[in-house]
Amino acid sequence: MFGKTFSLTRKRRLVSAVALTGLCLLAIAPAFSQVEEFALYSFGSATFDGSYPAASLVESTSGKSVYGTTAYGGKTGNGIVFQLTSPPTFSMWLETILYNFTGGSDGANPMSPLVFDAAGNLYGTTTTGGDFGSGTVFELSPPVVTGDPWTITTLHAFSAKEGAPVSGVIFDASGKLYGTTTNRNANGVVGPAEVYKLSPPTSGSGPWTEQILFRFIEHSDADSVIGGLVFDTKGNLYGTALNSPVGSGFVFQLAPPAAQGAPWTESAIYTFRNGTDGGFPYSTPVIDSLGNLYGMTAAGGIATGFTGRGVVYQLAPPTQTGGAWTQSVLYTFQGTTDGGVPRGNLAFDSKGNLYGMTNQGGDPVCACGTVFELSPPTSGGSWTFTALHAFTAGSDGAQSPRSYGGVLFHEGVGIILGTTWGGGLVDYRGTMWKVVPNP
Repeated sequence: MFGKTFSLTRKRRLVSAVALTGLCLLAIAPAFSQVEEFALYSFGSATFDGSYPAASLVESTSGKSVYGTTAYGGKTGNGIVFQLTSPPTFSMWLETILYNFTGGSDGANPMSPLVFDAAGNLYGTTTTGGDFGSGTVFELSPPVVTGDPWTITTLHAFSAKEGAPVSGVIFDASGKLYGTTTNRNANGVVGPAEVYKLSPPTSGSGPWTEQILFRFIEHSDADSVIGGLVFDTKGNLYGTALNSPVGSGFVFQLAPPAAQGAPWTESAIYTFRNGTDGGFPYSTPVIDSLGNLYGMTAAGGIATGFTGRGVVYQLAPPTQTGGAWTQSVLYTFQGTTDGGVPRGNLAFDSKGNLYGMTNQGGDPVCACGTVFELSPPTSGGSWTFTALHAFTAGSDGAQSPRSYGGVLFHEGVGIILGTTWGGGLVDYRGTMWKVVPNP
């Protein structure tokens, strides 16, 4: 079933002085003859530490630090923004808590990945809190003097009648932010999911301006949007919705207006049938240089659909104007040692390999997720699937159905980085891990 040998009897390393090697020492990765997995940090290790990281990581320009969020924990239990830095010696990665959410106007319970701007500021979302309880979009600015606290600015608070953002935000070339909201918020309000744009003030500080680019009509267009967005080179936005009247979710395109002030144009470029093609796409799409989209579904893959464990899919753009996108299933999860029910993002390396993780399957006792690689064929044929690691709920961590976390591929040293919702050495509060693939 696998492109390479995968054994659950391989060595499972505990967090130790050797296992917690920093990024700066990972150039020796090609010397390994088999896949290696290391737990780099267990959340809950520090005072007022965060708990339950639910999103993928973003790395610094130096490649020696990664940044992320936890949905809970911190001084008030409302989550944190953290930095983890590769140590100069054989020791545990060093955590710095950049911000503790209070649950007030600053927001609470972040479950999204972060994004940097060119000046080193971080941007993200919270699922609750804010002035209306429906979450926020925030900016976190580094201090001028090293050691001083980072400064948070709430750029937007979603109204009580809006859904809450679960996904993060992305920038366009002019510095505007784009994101999605679900169809339900902490106030219990059920309404249309949205795609929104936030524009910075024209001069100085001040509130950012929200523009709703598209509202999905509940039970007609889509019940919920969990994943984030991605741009193509023409300025079109792509994302996923979980449900639709005639299927089990779809991939949508939002085309920018031809004239200023005109509406964006939404179209469903592929609707999942929850059969062999997959169903319920939680995953944020990724795009390659040819404009092909890649993502995952949490169900489907077999003819009966609802008992399927999900697929990895590709959507190829039409070859002529007005044509249809072409969907291909690159891999169908079996829900056994290969994993199943993926909800996070995929990541490319420079060779075109895809990396991801699943929320279930893997270890036959734990069944708490895997890390995998998909390699493209050299000419025609099928993609090759390799299960790289199965989480055991020990020091390495464990995934959860509540997590939307994906992976980060560190190109410089050829490793995969990510977080788990559970597991670890401290009260099952989650981990940060690395996997060194086979050379």
